[in-house]
Amino acid sequence: MVIEYVSLEKCRSFGRAVASVCRERLYLATTTGFSLQQTEQFVKRIIKNQESQFYAIEHDEVIGWCDILPREQELLAHTGVLGMGIVEGFRHKGIGTELLNRTISHARERGLERIELEVFASNTAAIRLYEKTGFVKEGVKKKGKKLDNKFEDIVIMGLV
Repeated sequence: MVIEYVSLEKCRSFGRAVASVCRERLYLATTTGFSLQQTEQFVKRIIKNQESQFYAIEHDEVIGWCDILPREQELLAHTGVLGMGIVEGFRHKGIGTELLNRTISHARERGLERIELEVFASNTAAIRLYEKTGFVKEGVKKKGKKLDNKFEDIVIMGLV
């Protein structure tokens, strides 16, 4: 497994990885992936702005990703929002830790001073990973998620 900076060459594979995690309906805020065109636009913006996104690659396929994207508003421009996912079958092997550390380091080099995220309360493995990396719980959105008529809290975390 290798960690690589975002690239257009891996767009299709990145899109498949995102769609795979989305279909699990457990970890991401959407249950479907994105079109190749949407994925390419997203990746092009990241590359153009030298933002922070890294892929975990195994056998030339994206098996995980992590990005920290800066907020656009002037008063929040020092803040980045973290998103990540690991394809089923590759979790609990340290890949998330490597991706997260590499992406945080890059985001810091790019000038971000605060990183924030939201995670579903049931995703205890991710919460442990974030806490191990220095994130702290800053709040909870009660019943922030509703899927299949079931509610779940969303934990808000930050790293300063």
